[in-house]
Amino acid sequence: RPKAVLTLQPDGQIFSGEKVTFTCELPGHADTEWTYNWYKHGVQTFSYSVNREYSFSAVESSSGKYTCSRRRKSDSQTSETSDAVTLTVS
Repeated sequence: RPKAVLTLQPDGQIFSGEKVTFTCELPGHADTEWTYNWYKHGVQTFSYSVNREYSFSAVESSSGKYTCSRRRKSDSQTSETSDAVTLTVS
C-alpha cells in the first residue's frame, strides 16, 4: 500500500490566529482519484474531503499530532496513514 506524506506550512513557530495548511500527498498518484481523511491524535477530524489541503486558523488547542490518509474513489483502496506531523501553537 502506498503511504501518504503529510506536510505543514508555515514551517517553524506558529502563533495563535495564524493560518496553517496541512497537505496530504501520495507520490506517483493523481490527486483527482482520491478523497482525504484527516486525524488529530488518531481521531478523525475531517473525512472524505476532496481537497488535499486542510487549512484553519490555529489556536493553542489546535496543538497536537496530525496525520492523514487517502482513499481511492474507484475501489475504496486506502493509503497507509502518514507519519505524524506535530503542530505547536504559541
